[in-house]
Amino acid sequence: MEKSPVLIRETFEVMMDMKTRSDTWAELDRIFNTCTAIGSEQDIEYLYEHLSNGYLYMAMTDYPYPANFLEPMPAWPVAESVKPFANIDVLLKEPSMIESDNVFGSAADRLAQKLNKTKSTISNGPTTRETDLLTALSESTQVYFNYTGQYPCTNLSDWEGTGSLDGYGWNILACNQLFMPTGMGEESMFIPLVIDYEANTEMCQKLYGLTPDYKWALDYFGGYNIERDFLAATNVIWSNGELDPWRAGGLNKNVSADGSSIALYIESGAHHLDLRPPNVDDPATVTEARDIEMANILKWIAEYQQ
Repeated sequence: MEKSPVLIRETFEVMMDMKTRSDTWAELDRIFNTCTAIGSEQDIEYLYEHLSNGYLYMAMTDYPYPANFLEPMPAWPVAESVKPFANIDVLLKEPSMIESDNVFGSAADRLAQKLNKTKSTISNGPTTRETDLLTALSESTQVYFNYTGQYPCTNLSDWEGTGSLDGYGWNILACNQLFMPTGMGEESMFIPLVIDYEANTEMCQKLYGLTPDYKWALDYFGGYNIERDFLAATNVIWSNGELDPWRAGGLNKNVSADGSSIALYIESGAHHLDLRPPNVDDPATVTEARDIEMANILKWIAEYQQ
């Protein structure tokens, strides 16, 4: 069992609980070395978005060698990011996060968590466990945000967390014709999030004067029924990496009528790893995918020239 997602979820829940416990805010400032002091519940929301985006982007760019597509990171940053949680035990089994057998742990586990929650409501500041969890979270997310020590503090206003890329450019596209519905379920290591289209529309109108066309991409490119919508597609390679969260929205099987469109599911591949320059640390699956892509592109060019 991989316990890190369970502990990360617990830590985020602790952080959300601290929104109404202002006696913990100074300790949050210290642990996360915030550039400005936390002074409101909204600041904690920004801190949560900042840190959770760090995890999302680590998952997306989980490359087998050091890279700085977004922020400078080591090889296999996801594996590095879970190390700070190694010595922290899970107190309560959550069936949705750990197993599906509906076992909620021992009576001792449940009592320990109950006592821990009781202490948190009557003590000044965070409990020892809360401090341990939050410290691990800070060290974990530094793998993304500050691996080379490039930032002196945690910027609460950087809730996008996109590093060298301009995340706001994507926001404008999403508020226009390329909205990507992204929610968090109960089984996620993040706080559950249900997409609120009405609230999103209101935000887009307020920030950019744009009203999203939520169906445009599906209407224009297809996707309601992939076996029907992409049946006539020719000379296309649909490549998706196993480690890339965006693969959920990709075309992951061959559906073209003439067989010229190829779906590549690349094991151990992160976001567009096959499109990055070759590296000696690339998994063999990525090298093989590039060979398939090159062979087919050369074939299509030759067929066109003939």
